[in-house]
Amino acid sequence: MTTFRLPRRTFLRGLMGGVGVQLALPPLEEMLSVHGDAWADGTPVPKRFGVWFFGNGVRLEKWTPATTGANWPVTEELAPLVDAAPGLKDYISVISGMEAKGNAYVHAGPASAVLTGTGLNHPGGDAGTPQGPSIDVLLAAQIAGDTPFRRIESGLYNFLANGSAYHAISHNGPDQPNYPELDARKIYNRLFGAGSPGEMRAGMTTTPPVADNTIALRKSVLDAVHKECAALSGKVSTASKQRIEQHCEAVRAIERRLVAQPTTVMAICKKPGAPTNITNDKAGNALYRSSAAFREVNLTMSQLIAAAMACDLTRIFTHCFTNPAAHWVFDPSLIGGGVPGSFHELTHTEGGSQPNVHKGVVWQMTCLGDTLKVFKDTPVGGGNLLDHLAIMVTSDCSIGQNHNPRDFPVLVVGKAGGALKGNVHVRSNGESVTKATFTVARAVGGTMASF
Repeated sequence: MTTFRLPRRTFLRGLMGGVGVQLALPPLEEMLSVHGDAWADGTPVPKRFGVWFFGNGVRLEKWTPATTGANWPVTEELAPLVDAAPGLKDYISVISGMEAKGNAYVHAGPASAVLTGTGLNHPGGDAGTPQGPSIDVLLAAQIAGDTPFRRIESGLYNFLANGSAYHAISHNGPDQPNYPELDARKIYNRLFGAGSPGEMRAGMTTTPPVADNTIALRKSVLDAVHKECAALSGKVSTASKQRIEQHCEAVRAIERRLVAQPTTVMAICKKPGAPTNITNDKAGNALYRSSAAFREVNLTMSQLIAAAMACDLTRIFTHCFTNPAAHWVFDPSLIGGGVPGSFHELTHTEGGSQPNVHKGVVWQMTCLGDTLKVFKDTPVGGGNLLDHLAIMVTSDCSIGQNHNPRDFPVLVVGKAGGALKGNVHVRSNGESVTKATFTVARAVGGTMASF
């Protein structure tokens, strides 16, 4: 590799409940652009943020570009992303050489480190729960605006293990997971079904007046409830306060959905068709038994998320393609032979250079390529959804075979309204991976001083 490397910078260490916490400063300047984006009248186009997560890491020798800087050379495991759509590489940046520092609990610990900046609390051998909120929750409080859904959490299946850190990648705080919705039909009904905010916005370009007095009445009742919640939170313990605040946020979410019309819809909101392709064997843990339908379900989920963002129903999403540890039954037909079995076990038992694990990573990146193509094909403003979005793609280790937390795989996809350059490979010298998370958060408008 070339010598274009970032110097090691100090990351701040502390303790929260006896568990290590890490903060990374400052952002990765090599990825940032001075350009912004706005509508013709000067109104900024809303920025969006997402996480696309996959378990069990990669094969670093087939993942990491050979040189750094602009226009990184395509590797075998990243090729499906470049091939998914013309011009897509211009939106994809690679970050290598970073480390998931802190709690070393395998799979769940590094996943918590990159997404929450905290370690895990794991009493009694439980895999545990993150000690702080995840980045999507923090950003929702800052960039969600008047969207009716602060966040969307989606996934393909839920690995049945102890501890919320294995079940969810989004958390409000300790023991407060935001479980992913595993049924695309339910996501559709929530976003675009009868009486939903998406149905109300379909075809709109401006906000009509709200004439339903019953909506105003119900909203005033919820306002009163919210005030009571806020008053009560100042009189209880820290743990109880967190749960009350979570409940208050649920009340606010109901308020936003009652008055679902946006202040402005920048492009016509198009209601997608119902996902009639999704059947019971393609929803939830039924997928655990075979990955044959993963790609189809992932594509359907991606189409719904893209439509929701284009309609400004939400600006934040987390998509758990496979959970930390990724104990899903890997269908051998996807890679041209073999015996069905746990992909997690394959990462530990296959010898040599692990050619089948490598094929599995390539296949997962093919599915991610489907997601990115959908986003690139979704018009927003004068460009596409990726122009106004930053997606953090990451995993739970660098190499599944040995749970290595070093040289952590991170991709950043999107231009974030011009704040990100795209098509850059930045290599660190062992800095905390939270620095990458912090950089993406700042690019989409997060105002936190650190993460």
